[in-house]
Amino acid sequence: MARATLCLPHRCSRPAVYRWFSSSKASNVPVIVDNRPGAGGNIGSDAEARSARDSYTLPLATVATHGINASLYKNLPNDPVKDLAPVSLVASSPSVLEVNRLLPINSVSELIAYAKQNLANVEGLQCYTVAAW
Repeated sequence: MARATLCLPHRCSRPAVYRWFSSSKASNVPVIVDNRPGAGGNIGSDAEARSARDSYTLPLATVATHGINASLYKNLPNDPVKDLAPVSLVASSPSVLEVNRLLPINSVSELIAYAKQNLANVEGLQCYTVAAW
């Protein structure tokens, strides 16, 4: 039996990919999905890095867990480059950057300028991953 660790919350497209992967008939091995979201994917990624090296434990890595988090978090619990090895691209999906249409923003450079000028009023940005099957 294989275990696949889901590092990100259910609002992302990754859970859909893992559900598809775990129900796939491509393998004769049943796959259990282990939900471990939190800390930007670091909790699940760390669980994978500490798991047995038996080829039956599969993390679903993302640009967040294997790229962005190294610049966001001072002390990661593991080194994704040294502790985990890429196997295959499972899926890809675009990211969408949105702003309220009532704001005077029409480009990324305008968004950056607006955020710098209105730092106290910028509540936060949302980045959505769009899944297309």
